[in-house]
This record gives sequence, structure tokens and C-alpha cells, in this order.
Amino acid sequence: MKPPANTPRFLWFFFPFFAVVVHATATEEYTYNPGLTNYMSSHYHAADQNWAVTQDRHGIMYFANNNGLLEFDGVHWTVHKLPGCWRVRTVACDSSSQRIYCGAFEQFGYWERNALNELVYHSVSDSLTSYSLHNDDVWSILFVDDKVLFRSFAACYTYSVGQPLQVTVFPSACLAMENIHNKLYAATIDGLYVCNDGVFEPLPGGGQFTNAKQIAALLPFPHNAMLIATQHDGLYVYRDGVYTPWPTAVDRLLKEAQINRALVIQDSIYVFGTILNGVMAVDRRGEPLWHLHKSNGLQNNTVLGLYEDREHNVWLALDRGIDCMAVYSPLRFYYGYYDNVESVYAIMEHNGTLYLGTNKGLFARAPGEERFSIVPDTQGQVWDLSVWDGQLLCGHNAGTFRIEGRRAIPVSNITGGYCLRLLTTVEGDDVLLQSTYTQLVVYTKNSRGVWQYSHAIPDFIEPVRYLEIDHLGNIWARHIEKGLFRIRLNNSLTAIDESRNYPLVGHATNAHVQLFKVNNRMLFTSGQQLYTYDDIRDTIVPYNRLNRSLAKVAGAHKIIPAKAFHYWFVDRDELVCVAFDNAENSRILQRISLHALKGQLMTHDECIYTSKEGLSFIGLNNGFALFDDRKPLRPCVATDILLRTIEASTTRRQTMKLSPGLKNASVPAHYNNVRFTFAFPSFASAGEQLFYRMEGLENEWSPAPDNCQKEYSRLPSGTYRFALKVVDGSGIETAQRVFDFVMEPPWYAGHAAYIAYGIAGLCLLLVTYRVGRVRLRRQHQKIMRQEELRQQEELERKEQKIIRLKNDKLEAEVLYKAKELAVSAMAIIQKNNVLETLKQELQKNENGKNTKNILKLINRNLSSKKEWEMFEANFDLIHDQFFRNLKKRSSQLTSHDLKLCAYLRLNFSTKEIAQLLGNSVRGVEVARYRLRKKLQLAPEENLNEFILEFKG
Repeated sequence: MKPPANTPRFLWFFFPFFAVVVHATATEEYTYNPGLTNYMSSHYHAADQNWAVTQDRHGIMYFANNNGLLEFDGVHWTVHKLPGCWRVRTVACDSSSQRIYCGAFEQFGYWERNALNELVYHSVSDSLTSYSLHNDDVWSILFVDDKVLFRSFAACYTYSVGQPLQVTVFPSACLAMENIHNKLYAATIDGLYVCNDGVFEPLPGGGQFTNAKQIAALLPFPHNAMLIATQHDGLYVYRDGVYTPWPTAVDRLLKEAQINRALVIQDSIYVFGTILNGVMAVDRRGEPLWHLHKSNGLQNNTVLGLYEDREHNVWLALDRGIDCMAVYSPLRFYYGYYDNVESVYAIMEHNGTLYLGTNKGLFARAPGEERFSIVPDTQGQVWDLSVWDGQLLCGHNAGTFRIEGRRAIPVSNITGGYCLRLLTTVEGDDVLLQSTYTQLVVYTKNSRGVWQYSHAIPDFIEPVRYLEIDHLGNIWARHIEKGLFRIRLNNSLTAIDESRNYPLVGHATNAHVQLFKVNNRMLFTSGQQLYTYDDIRDTIVPYNRLNRSLAKVAGAHKIIPAKAFHYWFVDRDELVCVAFDNAENSRILQRISLHALKGQLMTHDECIYTSKEGLSFIGLNNGFALFDDRKPLRPCVATDILLRTIEASTTRRQTMKLSPGLKNASVPAHYNNVRFTFAFPSFASAGEQLFYRMEGLENEWSPAPDNCQKEYSRLPSGTYRFALKVVDGSGIETAQRVFDFVMEPPWYAGHAAYIAYGIAGLCLLLVTYRVGRVRLRRQHQKIMRQEELRQQEELERKEQKIIRLKNDKLEAEVLYKAKELAVSAMAIIQKNNVLETLKQELQKNENGKNTKNILKLINRNLSSKKEWEMFEANFDLIHDQFFRNLKKRSSQLTSHDLKLCAYLRLNFSTKEIAQLLGNSVRGVEVARYRLRKKLQLAPEENLNEFILEFKG
């Protein structure tokens, strides 16, 4: 890491103190290390580099990050930007005022929460008047009495509420400053100083700490002494004016790694954060306790900040990321990075040597050895390690071996030695029965008492993962896929007399059933409750007594023997150690949250070995964990449940924030979507679980979601209480938090609305009355109008009747006229007939004088124009302008044509028409033909029908 560009040049050579070096130079490994939790930048969404750590009284952690002040409540990460500056160098919390003080480049001040629980920054450095923070960073913060001391390389700034800001300039660049035994010491590049009456004076003998002995940290030491940690020259103790080197077993590592930060926890453990090689810890005697670096779990080897939280976890601010060590947890971890140990399937201690059965082979570590090494000829998958009559047998992918020290002696070449169990024969001899990939295998002792392969049972060719033998001699086998079998062998153990498969145990299918033996009694688990074998009814039944006494772990999917009458129950979220006082009574002794094992437990192949001393070795996928049940899981620390934010929103996404400290808060009706964000900042896993309930809406407690957020949508009006509680691993409630609020009724359901509804009701009654009167009046008017309409309709009916009578009369008159017309026409025809007859008679004697006169008179009367005009007028009147319409049809019609049409309309025959027209029948036919052409009738149209139907 290069110094910032704006750092004074005379300070550049001090920056190796903070340099980033990624190469590790570890030369020694300490077997067991504290549990480690890694927080990467992808988790907290800020810069990689972190400089300092602190914690407030509620348990919230704060980190000085290159992107600002980083906040963590155990669930949620928040970055607070510093106004005008982005990189925070140091952070410290004042427990009395609950202010979070921070220092940065040319800036220092404090953060304080407002009524909405939001952090608001207040600058202290802005009040500087006579001194300028020019190109200077504030690197540390101390609390001395009621004062806050901000330290930069150049000066110390003393802040007290209500007092002017005081500035004390260091004699030279200051690298560390601590208040030890009520004295303020400063380590500069020129040596060690002590503050007397506000003035830093050289400490006698302190001038030796320059150059190669530059001080990295100052710590309190027993008997009123001070521990001085140098960057490259180890540790010194200052007491009564005398400086004495303090030798430790890690001196060489500390000198090579360059100490950068130091911390004393519980006045008994000294923790050193280095630039090159992670973090190391020693006790008061200087004996090493643990060493964590990049190769065994640490994210980065450069430690820029150390902090002990109230649960005695040690937080590391790293050059890349943040790590948390559970120092006082009874769990310790062995990481197999250096020994090439990976997934551990079996663990056994034999003759002082610890053996690990892994996916790569069998590893062993004898007393006094630092590391595990593989036992020759055991490369491959190890499934089982067990000791029988003082002999260690190893079930292996390649067969079964007897282990003697570092020798693996083949016993059987039947592949896949899963599980060994002791079986007593009818004759009282002990034999071993083994499940494998293919067969059940029998082992007996030879004359020297050594276990040896005897034979395989040919009748049962099945892969069996787990095997148990009950007190009746039944062999219970759990097939890898087919589930549970009960088997009985013949007396010679060479064949199967009986075999039964149990298709279901409770509601669990074969593949999910597991079998175990507890206190010499068979137990089966379905992952929901425990079952046992009823030999009288030959059936598997629920083990009700044990389910009741172990209700919280009755759903365990695996049970592993520990020491006498102690068993580990492997549940979904934890490992639970149960002690059985007798076959029915049990009690829970210990709980280990799987979260504390960092998700590294071997799923479905869990293995736990408990030593005679009570230490439990837990197989992991990268080594193993060591659990000492003589220690509590963590120190008892009262932790508050935090309500981080409360937001109410509308359907249009308008939001309002509520203060978590409000009593009986009132929420407007249209902000009826309420979201709670909460947290329980406990960083030492103790099996605690957070629950929530909305009283007034929910009756049962529900486990909190992983993101610790709960939203309620469209809450109806009413009074509510949002409650949170924490239950520890023993089921005891350890903390509770409530928030009471009232969801206001909507405007249409409030008191004012009800008054308005009353007024509106009265108005409605009045309006209804008025409307009723108007309606009655309108109904009366309607009835009157209906009566008038009825009368008018009656009058119209009468008028229509009169018109109809008139029309009937007119039709009668027309009929009469038509009859008259017909009679007139007939009379004309008769007259013309008589005249024609007379004419014919007279033509016989044309020569007479009187005869000619008479013929002239007859011819005149035969074609009387006056008669035709009278006929035409009457005909046109009766047949509604028949002739006019015909003329419109064809303008070529002559009067002779019109006469022909009129006679056709009267439906006269051709002969009658010939007489009327004074023409021959042939002439009439010709006239009809000419008339068709003039009327432009189609060949298929009938002339008579056309004339009769013609309307014009």
C-alpha cells in the first residue's frame, strides 16, 4: 500500500507500518484455532480495506472503511458516507453518550442517532480555529475521563462537550498513543513520551525505540507495567523505569511478520496483528495459543485493526475484508491445509495416536508431532474406524485393514468396509459383522486373539451403509436405497433364516430412515420423530416417551454415541448432546449451532468421536472441530433485540418512517403497508433463535426470516403490537422487544366522518322527503298526463273510426262508381252492338238517301268522344290517376292505348274490348302486342297481370 499522495514526504518512510503484503511466511502451525467468520466486501458492499473496529452498547459493530463508516448489526450492512471525505481511518464508540466518533483525512467528529434511528454526522474538527489539519489523517481515538482524544501523526486534539477544542502538538510523528494505568503515553519516531499536565515529555530510556525498534503498540501489563510491541524487534516490558525484553515462543514469527496492532483481551491473552503473517496470540507466560493467517482461514495476512467485542470475540480489520474470531468459544478448529487433509468421515484415538479417516486416506498424528501424515497403503476413501478388543480396524474403499501404529495390515479385500458391529453367537463366542458395498462379512479371532476374515454371507448381496444388532439378535441393516431390513442368521452364521423389509417408518420412505442403538435399544428416525421396534407385534412404532422428553430434537436424522449414556443428536440446525439417565428419562447437556461450524459439517456422513477426557472431535469437510464440553458455549452477555427501521408506505409507494422509540405510534390509514427491520447482534453462536409475532393479527410465534425483515400489507385499522423474542438453545427466552402502534381508521371511518355521516343522514332524510314529495307530484302529473293521453288516444281511436267509416263510405262510393262505370261501359257496349247491327242492316241498302244519313248518325254515336272523356274522368278518379302514371311509364301511349289499358284494368275480354273500341278481335290482339312493346314488358310478363297490379 502506497502512502496517500497528499501525505507529507517526511512521513513516507513510516508507511511500511501500514503496508499491504500478501505473502505469508508462516513456519509453524498450532493445531487448534478459534472459529473464524469471514466477511468479504461482497457481503458488506464497501471497500476491501478496513482500518478499525468498535461496538456500541446495543451490540452494533462499526468499521472504519475506505468507503466511509461501515455498520453491521449481525444481519444488515450499511455504509454511511462522511461529508466531504470518503475514507475513514479510525472509529470508537463512547458507551456513555452512545456517540460513534471517527477520524478521517483532515476531518474528525461523531455520529449520533436521530429520532428515526438514523446516524447523523457532526463535525468537531470544523471548530478548529488556530490550527490547521493540513494533509493529516486521524489514526486513533481514546477516551480519557470525560474527554475524547483524536490522534493524528502530528497532534492530539482533545474534545470535551461544551469546551473549546484543545490541540497538543507531538514532538515528532506519533505512531501510537495509549492510556495505560491512568497515564497517557505516545510512541513517536523519536522514542517514547509521557503526557504530564497536557505536555508530552520524553520518557526516560524511551529514546531507544527508534529506527528498527519503532513502536507499533502499547498495552497494559500485570503489576502496573506496560508491554511495548515493536515492529521488528519483538516485545518489551516497561516497569519502574526499566525496559526488559519479554521473550515468547513466537518472537521469531513476530519479528519477521512486523507487528502492526496489538490487543489484550480479558487481561490474559495478548493478540498481535501483523503486516505479513496474520494474527497470533500468546498467554501471560508468552506461550503460543493460536495463529491464524491466510493459509488457514484468514482472508488476508495484513491486520490493520483489532477489537474485542462484549462477547469476547476478536474482530480483525484487514487489508482485504473483515474477520471475527470466537476466542472464548469451546469450539476449536483444525484446518488440514498443510497436511492435505480434507473431508473427514471417521475419527479415532488409539494408543495416544489420533487417526482421521478421510476421502484421501487414513491420516495419523502421534503425540509430539505437529502435523498429520498419511498411513502408507491407505490412499483412498476411508469409511469407518473402530476399536475392538484393543485392535483398530479401518473400513476402506479397498477393503478392511488392521492398523498398528503407521502400518496398515490387510484383513479383508471385500470392498467398501462400511460398518462393524459385535455379534455374540449361540455358543457365546464374539464375532464381528461388517456391512460392505456388496455383502455381510463375518470376522473371528485366530489363536493369537487377532481379528481375521472368516467368511461372507452369500444370501444377502446388498450395499448396507449402517448396521446395528439388537438384544434379540436381530440384525438391522439400512440399505443405501431400499431402506430398512431386519435379518436373522442361522446358528452357524452362514446363511439367512429370515429377512424382512420395512417399506415405511411413519411417513418416511425407505431412503430417509436411519437406525441407531441407544442404551441397547433400537431407535429409528424419520427426520420427524423417533421410533422403536415392538418385537411382540413385530412392527415399528413411535417411541412416544422419548419423543415427549426430547421434543426439540426428536426430528434428528442421526444419533452418534459419545461417552457412556451420552449421545449426539444431529438435527437440522444443531448438534445436541443428550444424557440418558435410564431408558426413558433424558436431558439435554450441550448444543452446538451448525452455524458455529461454518457450514462445514459432513452432510449425511456426520462423524463425532468423544475421547475419554470428554473432548468431542467433529469431522468437517476441511479438517475437524474440537469441542470441550467443560466450557460454556459462550460468555453470558445480555443482548438487546434491535428495531432498526420501521417504514409505512401507501399503495403508491409513498413512505414515512417511524421512530422505534415511539410509544403507541399512530399510523395514517393510507400508510397501511408496514415493514419492520430488526436484528439481534450476537456474534457468538449459542443456538439462539429469533421469533416474531404481530399481536392483533397473529396468534403463533414464527421464526424470523434470514434477512430479519417482516412486512404486513393492507393492515386494517386497529391496535397492534409487533413483538420479537429470542429463545436460546435450551428453549429459554432471553430477550424481548415490542412496538405498539395504532393503525388509524380511514377518513371515512373516523369520528369526524361519523358526524358528517349523521349530518348527511339528516340531509338525506330531508332530501328523501323532498324527493318523495316531488316524486308524488310527478306521479300525479304522470297520471294526469296518462289520463290525457288515454283520452287523446280514445279521441284518436274515434277519429280513426270516423276516418275508417269515411274511407269505407268512399270505398263504397268508389265501388259504386266502378259499378256505374262498368254499367256505363256495358251500356256503351250494348249501344254499340245495337248500332252496329243497325249499321249492318242499313248497309244492305246504301243507295237510299235516308239510309246514308242514318249511317252517318250511327258512325258518330259509335265513336262518341264525350262518352270517352266522361269514362276517363271517372276511371282516373277510381283508380288513382291510372292514366297519368301510365304515361309516366311510357310517353308513347296514345289515347287508343289508354283505352285498351282501361278496359284491361276492368278485366274485359278481348271480344268485349273489340266492341268497345269498334275494332275486330284481331285488331285488338295487334293493339295488345304494340302496347307490350311500348310498356317494355319482358316476354314472360303477362300484360293483363301487369295492368291489374300497376300502381304507377
